[in-house]
Amino acid sequence: MKTATRLMPLGQRSYLREVVDEAETVIASEPLTRRQAADTGLPLPKAAPGREPRLSARRALLRLLVAHQNEVVTHADVEAELGRRVSRQCVWAAAGRIGADLPVVSVRGPGGGYSLVTEPREVAS
Repeated sequence: MKTATRLMPLGQRSYLREVVDEAETVIASEPLTRRQAADTGLPLPKAAPGREPRLSARRALLRLLVAHQNEVVTHADVEAELGRRVSRQCVWAAAGRIGADLPVVSVRGPGGGYSLVTEPREVAS
C-alpha cells in the first residue's frame, strides 16, 4: 500500500499532518505548530479562504475608548464599529472586563455610555 503525507491548515499558526493511502483515506494524523510544519520539508499550504475573524465587542469598545478618550462611547457607537447588532449587556460586560485594567467609567442618562478617563475632572462645589 502506497501512502503520502500532506499538511492541512487548521488555523493561522497550526497545521494537521495527515498520512493518507491511495484512496485518500486518512491513516494517521497529528496537529503541528507552524515551526514543526516547516521542519517537515513539505510545502506549507495557505489557509483556505474563509470569513474574516469577527471583531469582538470588547475589542471594538476598547478601540473606541482609546480613540475618543474623555468622551462618551455609546452602545450605538460599538454597534457601528462592529457593523452588526450586539446587546447592551454584551457592551456592559466588555466595559467591565476593560475596566479591570483601565479607568473606564459608566456615564448615566440619555446619551450615556462609557468613557476612558485620562484627565481628572473638576468637581463643582
